[in-house]
Amino acid sequence: MESKETRCPSAAAAAAVILVGFFVSLLLPPELSSAKDITAASSATEAQRAGRIFRDCPRCPEMVVVPAGSFLMGSPPSEADRWDQEGPRHKVTIRRAFAVGRYPVTRDQYLRFSLKTHSHAPDWMYLAYTQTGRDPVVGVGWVDGEAYAAWLSKKTGHQYRLLSEAEYEYAERAGTSTPYWWGNDVNQVCSYANAKGCSHVGTVPVGSYPANAFGLFDMAGNTWEWTADCWNDSYAGAPDDGTAWTTGNCKERPERGGAWYSGQSLLRSAYRSGNDNGPGSDGSISFRLARTL
Repeated sequence: MESKETRCPSAAAAAAVILVGFFVSLLLPPELSSAKDITAASSATEAQRAGRIFRDCPRCPEMVVVPAGSFLMGSPPSEADRWDQEGPRHKVTIRRAFAVGRYPVTRDQYLRFSLKTHSHAPDWMYLAYTQTGRDPVVGVGWVDGEAYAAWLSKKTGHQYRLLSEAEYEYAERAGTSTPYWWGNDVNQVCSYANAKGCSHVGTVPVGSYPANAFGLFDMAGNTWEWTADCWNDSYAGAPDDGTAWTTGNCKERPERGGAWYSGQSLLRSAYRSGNDNGPGSDGSISFRLARTL
């Protein structure tokens, strides 16, 4: 083991090391380069650089580092198609960067978990429409998402979990305050998401539509996604730090994002709904992971 004494390389030597590292990163595929960087990062600041993409194992979900920040959660009373459960609008401050799944967990990824753990949600394999291995897993309940996160945490030694509802809206908005992460126009939905009237009966493979400004795909449309909170009918008394709200009706959990059959106004960033948290679900709810950095 090297001693911890202070070393003072020359400026030329330091510059050479930086240049070598830069050109090596260009030669590596983006996923491998990012994964290598976050594993070997010499400081918390470097590891938490916004936009960095990494995986903790070759078949683990790809993760994207999302920056710390503040936003107004919920919708203003003036927003078209607003529901009362989207208010009161309130400021949330997320003080630390965290990682979010680049996509929802896919059918292939969930299959590996199911085979390894002999855990079988009752509905995910039997759907009324056809999926590929790259489609988001559906027919899984909130408890199934929690079980997957716990399994991956044990497998990798890192803390995986479901996103809180506040984290989900923050990540979906990606710095925007408009009704949709791409803007104001409901008529543009089919250019950015899979929803009712967009020519698909069922899900499409993850990443089929553009990513938002944080580099996250399918935050709106394709499938609903479970969040970690208990359901509450409004935001009165909600946490303001981005953590999950763990009081309220914990037999139901918030789902966010809208699905392939959802009316297009339900893909607004502020829209929220609740669903029973038991095992299994209909063929429209999936989940993605967060990871603490």
